[in-house]
This record gives sequence, C-alpha cells and structure tokens, in this order.
Amino acid sequence: MKASIIFFVSALRSLAAAVPIDDVATTLYYGKCKALDGPGECVFTNNGESVTKPCGVNYKCKFTGENCHYNPTGGHAHCNL
Repeated sequence: MKASIIFFVSALRSLAAAVPIDDVATTLYYGKCKALDGPGECVFTNNGESVTKPCGVNYKCKFTGENCHYNPTGGHAHCNL
C-alpha cells in the first residue's frame, strides 16, 4: 500500500512538472478615454507608443478624458471606472 502511494505521489509530481503553467498577464495599462459613437476608446502608452483599444460594450466611455484601463487578457478596455 505504501509503495502505491509513493508511486502515485511521484506520478503527480511528474505530471505537474510536464504541464506548463501559462503566465497570466496581470499588467493593466491606464489611459484616458475618447468618447466616440459606440462604446468609445481607451488611449494609453505602452513602451513609449500610443495605443488605442476599444471600450467594452458594458464599459462605455461616458466622456472624453475619463480614466480607463486595458487588460490584455480581456481584449477590451474598461472605460467607465
């Protein structure tokens, strides 16, 4: 019984080592909102370059200049913070 437990634990460790753990992007890019027709856009700087991303449908920009942030894993910006 003890040998099977040791084998099982050893197998779990091998499996855990073989499965890559993806780094989840936790970086939020903060910027200012541009109010346009539709949900608007979030404009921020990344590595010295200006980047524009659309605001999400549920996170529409209310007015130009309001704060917004963009999370690369989400695909859209949150503009009504």
